[in-house]
Amino acid sequence: MLADKVGAFKDKLKLWEQRVNKGVFDMFQTSAETLKDSKPEQAFSDLVSNHLRVLLQEFKRYFPSAKNPRTAKKWIRNPFIFKPGESTLPVRQEDQLLDIAKW
Repeated sequence: MLADKVGAFKDKLKLWEQRVNKGVFDMFQTSAETLKDSKPEQAFSDLVSNHLRVLLQEFKRYFPSAKNPRTAKKWIRNPFIFKPGESTLPVRQEDQLLDIAKW
């Protein structure tokens, strides 16, 4: 369902913002590689975090959450609903889990 895929991407944006605020840039491979030997400036982290926040706002504006009977009781379709940020998985695996959890 398309709504689930959009929802998964919104969840990823939230999760990525949380990670950036902690100084983790693993989800952006090029940036992570460039920053691997140094800690990013706070201004850079703030810039990336702000960009992710604005991107999420725009996604919410273009794809508002609708009260749809099909999505209202997600736990029936998937009793193992994944909550972003509560995992101890590596970054890539957590991203993949978000992708399949919202399938």
